[in-house]
Amino acid sequence: MARKYVAVNYDSDTQKNLRDWCHQNGFDLTVSYSGEIKKPEDFVFHTTIFYTSNDVGDVDAEFPEKMKRKTKAVGFELFGKDKNVPVLIVEKTAGLNLLRTWYEFLGFQDEWPDWKPHISLSYAPMLPNIEHLSLPTFDLVYDVVHVEDIKDEV
Repeated sequence: MARKYVAVNYDSDTQKNLRDWCHQNGFDLTVSYSGEIKKPEDFVFHTTIFYTSNDVGDVDAEFPEKMKRKTKAVGFELFGKDKNVPVLIVEKTAGLNLLRTWYEFLGFQDEWPDWKPHISLSYAPMLPNIEHLSLPTFDLVYDVVHVEDIKDEV
């Protein structure tokens, strides 16, 4: 039994499109969530489905979706305890809601019960101004559900 992190990872075309869009708009992709420096191409765009507050049983670590599913960008916000993590808010589609409901059925309880699906755009301390950015117009397509044990506290 362990606490779990569940996310959908976006497909390779969406990863490339988001990486290019972030680069064009001044987002630094060289810093990981934990603060480690890495290559921008190693930044994985994802939408968290669950970050459990309770211990849960084993679940598959990663599995492909039966088909590629789409969502779309609907806004920007700043998340994190210091409101310094720029995120792209995505539409709560039927596919994302179904995944959320499935894990609730399995007994998952979320650290953040007011779930707002999003894609983090950078973890670097210097932020571009998001107030005047245009939303990406390309499809946001996810094709993998990723599950892992939580090792560190947020």
